Amino acid sequence: MVADIATDSDFAAWREATLERGARSLVCIPLAYDDTAYGVMTVYADRPQLDEDEQNLDVLSEFGDTIAHTLNARETRATL
Repeated sequence: MVADIATDSDFAAWREATLERGARSLVCIPLAYDDTAYGVMTVYADRPQLDEDEQNLDVLSEFGDTIAHTLNARETRATL
């Protein structure tokens, strides 16, 4: 998670391009099911991340789990 792209020193390499596109914060959610990693879902916001947004992170995490489970189900169905 990058709470504020404008001030986070770890995000310096991407700061200018990201701010030009209107993003101020981001969260990366892994898409993984059991031992399989399918990728990462990155969600950008147009405002800095606030501490009270913890519930939003829980929802995004659950969404990532659902996507990974769905990908795994499709792969299993295709294999069968």
